[in-house]
Amino acid sequence: MIHLQLHDVEPLQNLFLRCTDYHELEEGESTADDAAVNLLQNVPPGTAHEDKIVLGFHDDTGLLVAICDLLRNYPSAGEWWIGLLMIDPKYRSAGLGTQLLQEVFSMANAEQATALWVAPLVQNPKAQRFWERHGFVEQRTAHTTTRSGRTNTVVVRKKMTL
Repeated sequence: MIHLQLHDVEPLQNLFLRCTDYHELEEGESTADDAAVNLLQNVPPGTAHEDKIVLGFHDDTGLLVAICDLLRNYPSAGEWWIGLLMIDPKYRSAGLGTQLLQEVFSMANAEQATALWVAPLVQNPKAQRFWERHGFVEQRTAHTTTRSGRTNTVVVRKKMTL
């Protein structure tokens, strides 16, 4: 697992293009041309850019096949937000998501995080089951607006014990 940086834009964008099914589900349209740059650079207002971590996982050939977007100290100090866990369709349902999540748990534990948050789309039942299976408890539903202007409903989930 490596921390992705701006020089990783091309392999990240290629992963996003292979995962256009997710972008269509979230945005209602195909992957944006600047999706990788947007993920690597944007943080919520009032959040330190150094708290942004994008983990990348490569297969044996060096192909980027999964990422996990994290934000430390968000929404509160000591808590972490998982913004996106994306896996190449060819690698889904093979345990890679769990492997990435275990790395996140290790990192969060090492920094004494008190909670992890995630907000999967309501219309993504596989994601809902994944997060529930890993101990993320539903807190509430919320509405988000995507870059394309689409409004989605998400289930905000929290895991206290890492």
